[in-house]
Formats: sequence, C-alpha cells, structure tokens
Amino acid sequence: MMGRVRYPTLYPERRANACAYKRWVAKRWQTRARNHYDQLQRLLANPYMLARVIVYSIFPRSTAAAALSVVGCETGETYDESAHNSSTDVRGYFQVDSGNHGRVFHWNNQTLVLNSDRLYDPWYNTKVAVFMTKGGVYWNEWHCQPFVGTG
Repeated sequence: MMGRVRYPTLYPERRANACAYKRWVAKRWQTRARNHYDQLQRLLANPYMLARVIVYSIFPRSTAAAALSVVGCETGETYDESAHNSSTDVRGYFQVDSGNHGRVFHWNNQTLVLNSDRLYDPWYNTKVAVFMTKGGVYWNEWHCQPFVGTG
C-alpha cells in the first residue's frame, strides 16, 4: 500500500508557525462571517431597509426609487409588509386590491395571475406591483403617484 511520503522539514518551527497562521486565518474568517451575518440581521430588522432590499431586487434599477417612494406613501411611511386598508381591502407594501384575484398581468414576456391570498408576502406583492406598473412606468392604479423623471 502506497502512502503519502512525508519529508521531514529542516525547520520544524516553520511548520508550527504555518499551522498557527492557518488557525488564525480560519478564526478571523469565522469572526468576519459572524459579524457580517449579525450586521445583515440588524439591517433587515429595519422595515425601511427590508422594503428597500425587496423593491430594489425586483423593480428595474431605473424605477426602483420611485417604487420605494410609493411603498412609503401607501404604507404611511411605516413600510409595514402587512399593511391593510379594511375599507377597500387593499394589502401589503403596494396596497394591491384583493378584488383583482385571478386577474392576469403581462410584462416583459412573462405572465402573472394574481393570487390575493399571497398579497401579504412582500416579495409577491412587489412582484405583482412590477407587473401592474409594467416595470414601474405606469402608476395610474395607485393613489400615490411618484415622479418618474429622466434625471
């Protein structure tokens, strides 16, 4: 049976130093990863930052800022993902009307059939809004109208 041939080092202290360095690097990366995870958790605990992450992940970059301003206006600046207006039965970030259940939207060569049971899910609510506004361009179905300018 052929095993790995280990050649003795002329300088055993170098091997010890290399092992200590590897342990130090591993511990440092674990600490950095833990700090980044904690930082991300604190960031997403803020309702505004969570809304920003979701909106900027789904809307095109050119209209994401306008969409985020609509979220703020529609939720009363609370950025609450479970916002609900009982008098008109609109739900979520973009206050989408649950009466649109089953309505079909087309945008960007894709189709979306609205499921009103999922409107409290902020990711789904934002996806519905991007389809309804054709990528953040047509806001005619919303009470809050953002300014979508060319800069």
